[in-house]
Amino acid sequence: MRSVFRLSTRCLLWGALLVSGVGYGESADEGPKWHLDQARRLIRATDFDQAWQHLVQARQQLERDAEGQIEQRVRQWIITADYYASSGGGEQIFQSLDKARELARQFQYPQGEAAALKQSAQYLAGRQKFSAAWVALESAREIYRKHDNQERLLELEAFASLLASRQGDHQKAADLAAAAITGLTTAGDDRMAMNALSVLAYSQHQLGRNEQALHSYQSLIPKAWALNDQLQLNGAYCNLAQVKRDLGIATEVESDLRQTVNALAKARHELPRTPQQRSAFVEQQMLAYSRLASLLVDNYRDEEALDVLAQFRGQAYLDNLSMVEVSQQDDLPPAIRRQEQQLLDALAAARLAADGQAQAEVTSGGGTRAADLEARLQNLRADYWQQHGHNLQQLPAVDRDIIQTLLTVDEAVLNYWQLPDRLLVWVITAEGTDFTNIPLDAPSLDRVVADYIAPFKWPWLARDQALSGLEQGHQKLGQKLYRWLVKSLPASAASKARWIIIPHGVLNELPWSALIEQCQSNTPDPEVVHSAYAQCRYLIEQHSLRYSSSLNAFQHLRVRARDKTVNNRGRPPTLLGMSPGADQFAAAGLTALPAAAEEVGRLGKWFDQQTVLSGSAANESRFKAEAAEHDVIHLATHGLMTEAHPLSSAVMLAADEADDGLLQAHEVLSLKLDARLVTLASCRSAGGRISPAEGLIGLSQAFLYAGADAVLASLWDVQDERSAELIWPFYERRQAELSDDLALQAAIKQVLKQQGDMLWVTTNRPTALAHPRFWAGYRLMGAP
Repeated sequence: MRSVFRLSTRCLLWGALLVSGVGYGESADEGPKWHLDQARRLIRATDFDQAWQHLVQARQQLERDAEGQIEQRVRQWIITADYYASSGGGEQIFQSLDKARELARQFQYPQGEAAALKQSAQYLAGRQKFSAAWVALESAREIYRKHDNQERLLELEAFASLLASRQGDHQKAADLAAAAITGLTTAGDDRMAMNALSVLAYSQHQLGRNEQALHSYQSLIPKAWALNDQLQLNGAYCNLAQVKRDLGIATEVESDLRQTVNALAKARHELPRTPQQRSAFVEQQMLAYSRLASLLVDNYRDEEALDVLAQFRGQAYLDNLSMVEVSQQDDLPPAIRRQEQQLLDALAAARLAADGQAQAEVTSGGGTRAADLEARLQNLRADYWQQHGHNLQQLPAVDRDIIQTLLTVDEAVLNYWQLPDRLLVWVITAEGTDFTNIPLDAPSLDRVVADYIAPFKWPWLARDQALSGLEQGHQKLGQKLYRWLVKSLPASAASKARWIIIPHGVLNELPWSALIEQCQSNTPDPEVVHSAYAQCRYLIEQHSLRYSSSLNAFQHLRVRARDKTVNNRGRPPTLLGMSPGADQFAAAGLTALPAAAEEVGRLGKWFDQQTVLSGSAANESRFKAEAAEHDVIHLATHGLMTEAHPLSSAVMLAADEADDGLLQAHEVLSLKLDARLVTLASCRSAGGRISPAEGLIGLSQAFLYAGADAVLASLWDVQDERSAELIWPFYERRQAELSDDLALQAAIKQVLKQQGDMLWVTTNRPTALAHPRFWAGYRLMGAP
C-alpha cells in the first residue's frame, strides 16, 4: 500500500544485494551439487515445480550420507529458503535458514553459518525488520572476522551500508560504503564495489552533498555500463537527474530521465526473473516515469506528462499478462538459452574491451559492436515468443484525439496518478483535457483509504462499529475522501454523469461508489441497524462508474466494443450461466451456495437463447468449449484469489476428466471470448495483486484481455443472498436497454432503499442495506 512513498527519493536497487546469491562452498562434486545447481537456476527462472523436484533429489541423496558433504547439506537449506522467498513462502524461509545454521554449528562449518546469517539479514531487511537484520548481519561479520575471510567481510560491509541507508542513517551508510569501496576495489571485486558506490552516491545526495553525489553518480555510470548492469545504470541516470535538478542544472534533467525511461522500456524484453528482481525493476520503472511526469507538470507540460504515464501503464499491463506465471518468460528451450548467454558474454566483453569509450556510442546506438549485440539480445526472446508464445497483442499507443471521439457527451475519463507529495488527475472529455494537481501526500491517503474500507472487508468490524456507536466517525472518512478525490476535480468532471476511473496505487482498492458527499445530521433510528448510512448521499447516486487499468486499455476496449456492436447488430443476446452444486463445493472443502443456482436460473428470463448449467454439468471443459459463443457469461460460484500469484487466481467450476475445475486467470488468457459482459458473482473476484505501476492484476483483467467488453466482479467477500439482491435488478435494468454502468447505478439505488434481516448481529433488528459493505463491493471494469 505504501510502495509509492517508499520510492519517493531514489531509484537505488535494493535487489542488487538482496538477490546476489550465496556464493560460497560450491565444490565440483557430482550428485547433490548438480541437483542444487539446477534448483538454484530454476528458482531464478521461476520454474518452482522443477526446482522443488531437484531440491527433493538433492535432499534424498544427502540423507544417505548423514555426516558427509556438510557444505552441500547446508547449501541445500539455504537454497530451500531461496525457493520459499521466491515462490511466496512465509516463515518457511527462516525455518530453512535456522536448519542451515544448526547444521553448520553442529559440524563446525563457520562459513556455512555465516552464509545462512547473511541470507537471514537480507530477507529480514526486505521485510523492513531492520533491528533483527542488524543482529544477523553482525553475527555473520563476526564469523568472517574470526576466520579472516576478507572477501566475504567486504561484501557484508557493502550490504551493511545499504541496510543503514534503508534505515535512514545516511552518514553511517556513506562511511560504510566508502570503506567497502576501497576494500572491494583493492580485492578486484568490481561488481560489489559498484553496488557500494551506488549506496554512497545516494547517501551523499540525502545528506545534501549534491556536488559529491554528482561526482559519484558520474563515476558509477561507466562502471555499470562496462559490467552490463542495466538496472544499476538506469538507476544511476534516474538519480543523477534528481541531483542535477537539486543543483539547478535543469537543462540536463529531462534528457537524463528520458534516457532512463527509454532504456527501461527496451529492457522489458529481458525482464528479471525472480520476484525480488522483478519488483525492483518495476519500482525503478515507476519512479523514473513518475519523476519525468513530475518534471513535465512543474513546467506546465501536463499533457506531455499524461502521455508519458500512459505509455508506461500500457507497457506494464502487457508485461504482467505475459509474466512468468504463464511460463512464457522462462520456458525457453536450451538452444535459445545458450544463444542468450553467449550474447550476454559477448556484450560484456565488448564493453570491457571498449575500456569506457564515450558512452555516447552506446546511448546513440552508433553502429558499435556493443550496440549490435544489444539489439540482437533484445530481439532474441521477442522473436522466439512471437512464433511460439501466447498471442498477447500490443495495446495501441494513446491518442487523446481518438479517445475524445470515443467518448459520449456525458462521459469523462478520470486518470489518477499518485506521487509521494501530491495526486495528479487528468480529466478527458469529448471537449478536451483538463488537469489538476491535488496537494495530498501518499501516507495520509493510504491511511484514510485503509481505515475507510476495513469494515467493508471485515463484517465483524462493521458489527462492532454499529454496536459501539462509531459509525459516524467512519462516515467522516468517506466524506474526507470525497473532498479530496471528487470536490477537487475540474468542473469538466462534475458536469458529466458517467465516469470512467483509472485509479493508481491505493486508489485501486477504494470502492469509489461509496464515497460520501454528505450525511444528514438526524439521529439514526435505534430500531434499524446501520440506519445512519441511509441518511448519506453517495457518489454513485450522482455518477455511474466504470474502471479501466490505463488509457491504452480504455482506448483498445472501447474500439473493440464498438466494432462488436456493428458486427452483431440485430443478433439476439445469448447467456451462458454456470453454478456448480453443493457436491462440487463439498469435494473442494468449500461451503454450499444455495442461492447461486437460483440466481443463475432466474437470469434466463431475460434471454431468448440461453445455456444454464448447474451441478456437475457446470464443468470447466464445458465452459471452455462454449464461452466463445455467448454474449453474456454469468458464473455464480466461489472465487479463489491469490495476491502472490494473481494469474493463478480462479473461479471454481465442476471438475471433469479433462480439467480440475479451477478456471485460472492464465487459462482465461488463452481463450477467445466475444462476450459483452462477464459477471463473476464470487468473493473477491475483482481482486488480485495491486502493483504500484500496473494497478490491479487478476482474474477480471484476464477476462477483459481475452475478449470481454466488461466484467462485473466483487472487491470483497459477498453473502450469497445479498449478491442476488443486487444482481437481479442489475440485469433487469440492463434488459431495459440501459448500458452496464447505468444499470449497475440503478440497481444500487434500489438496494440503498431496502432493509434486510440482520445475519451477523445477535439482535433481530432489521438492517439498512445502505451500508456500503452490502453493495459497494461490485465493480464494473471495461469500456463498453
